[in-house]
Amino acid sequence: MQQYKRPEAIKRMNELAGSRKPFLFIIDYKQQCSLIEEISRIDSTRCRYNFNGVKNVDTVTESYSGQIDWNFVPMSLTDYRQAFEIVKRNILAGNSYLANLTCKVPVSTNLTLEDVFRYSKALYRLWLKDKLVCFSPEIFVRIEDGEIKSFPMKGTIDATLPNAEKLLMEWVDTLLTYQCEGLHPALDGGFLCPACARIHGRIGDTVLPLMYLADKTGDDKYLLAAKKLMKWMENVHRPDGSWMNDVHVSDWSGTTVFAAIALYEAVHYHGHLLDDSTCNHWKKQLLEAGEFMMKNPQMYSRRMQGNMKRLNNVNYSASVTYALQALGEMFNRPDFKEEARIVASDLKKFFTVNDFFLYGEGPKIWTPTKNGCLPVDLGYNIEESLPNLAYYALMVNDRELLSIVERSMNTHLEFMLPDGAWDNSWGTRSFKWTYWGGRTSDGFMGGYYAMAEQHPEYLEAIRRNIRLLKKSTNNGLLHAGRDYQASGIPACIHHTFGHAKALTAFLELPPVKAPQYKSLPRDNAYGVKYFQDIRTWLVAEGSWRSTCTGFDAEYKVKGTHPMGGAVSLLSVSYTHLTLPTKA
Repeated sequence: MQQYKRPEAIKRMNELAGSRKPFLFIIDYKQQCSLIEEISRIDSTRCRYNFNGVKNVDTVTESYSGQIDWNFVPMSLTDYRQAFEIVKRNILAGNSYLANLTCKVPVSTNLTLEDVFRYSKALYRLWLKDKLVCFSPEIFVRIEDGEIKSFPMKGTIDATLPNAEKLLMEWVDTLLTYQCEGLHPALDGGFLCPACARIHGRIGDTVLPLMYLADKTGDDKYLLAAKKLMKWMENVHRPDGSWMNDVHVSDWSGTTVFAAIALYEAVHYHGHLLDDSTCNHWKKQLLEAGEFMMKNPQMYSRRMQGNMKRLNNVNYSASVTYALQALGEMFNRPDFKEEARIVASDLKKFFTVNDFFLYGEGPKIWTPTKNGCLPVDLGYNIEESLPNLAYYALMVNDRELLSIVERSMNTHLEFMLPDGAWDNSWGTRSFKWTYWGGRTSDGFMGGYYAMAEQHPEYLEAIRRNIRLLKKSTNNGLLHAGRDYQASGIPACIHHTFGHAKALTAFLELPPVKAPQYKSLPRDNAYGVKYFQDIRTWLVAEGSWRSTCTGFDAEYKVKGTHPMGGAVSLLSVSYTHLTLPTKA
């Protein structure tokens, strides 16, 4: 690659850009030396790069089987304290409000610079022979709709994103170790659950994170796995266009709406990775799924029609609005979009009067309980219903619905604990409650992130929950809680692939510009808050947080959650804990 000084470098870059020739440029920090070359003329024996799939190397990441020696000499405490004080003084003087303190640290290893490039998993990597190797978790500059946009990593709220992507890759890479191959035609491509010893029918939701990582990393293993997975999904695909919830366990097909959303987003965002045959086949299945939803109002509608005896759980209705609207746009089907509009309009009536809880997760929708409660479940609301309603409302610019969803999201956020846990100790389906969310629901991140420009506290909630999900992950799988592995309870992969889908949906959204926000409602020791519609009290005194509930709207089975004024949750956080030497 040819070297240029600053004036010549600017001229050369303008020339190449003006002639619309793709080029690589490398500029040192002092801008004294620049390396610039057309992509087509770069010698891969001297310069190799992989910028999220734009690359001049065949292998994305290799595995290193040997022992890695890695040694570094940190800066002395005295020197670091001096540098820290300089930064501190200037922040206090108002010269800066944000600073990233860095220092040079000598590093020694038995790996060459080329080895570091080959074995690194970063999305953005560069190697110059005998000169340098560097990598980054995210892109800093991109062109969107003719505009050059910068997204610096340091000091932005979206520093959450690299952590989310890292966790997503950990989950998906682990899931791939459970994908069947060569065992039996009925198993090949599916993911065998180590806890349940079977393949869950909803495993098809994993197609979205697989396609996302295939696009992000350029690694064909994810694309191949996605194709194999959708091939296995033929086992639960019915002639009527639906997908069954499970094989030989549950023939319930209402979950088709969630399978369709995952497959739609996979094709919508990453369909360019597919060959025509595969892409057309997946689209055909999506169209059939849309037809199925249209023909089965007993599963998805909020209107009593024909011989319908009762309405189904509200998460299906809420999610079908987004699914049908998205498929309506993909296939130019006005009837799909009209049905989505009708269901969304009806759903506006299914929010409680005082606190705007979405209700309908359970039977007896029309009749309040003895305590005046309607069937509400926080887990399904925040992890499926409200996010999908938000997506729909934003797609069609339904400001009325968006305002209702916003008020509901604010209410539900009152139930997030300071460590990012969700308190669903009281809901109709609290038997599916885990500390971080729900067992078979998806995750709240995407819907809340879509509304975060107006509510920066939503970003803080996402950050804390992702941190908690990481703490609950052991050996690459999401356990049902932080202490489950220690108790010897194996992790069902349903937790992992469901929240991997939700995490991906969040990562697919454009970056949000919002100020830093550090506080959530339950951080504050406010005493007692009462939520009339669910007859529940939240208590926050000192480090203690508790929930007392008189919510008496039960699900299908009696005695599945606390009621009658019971303490359904009690938690305390300490900065330190001192125990006596003898009990």
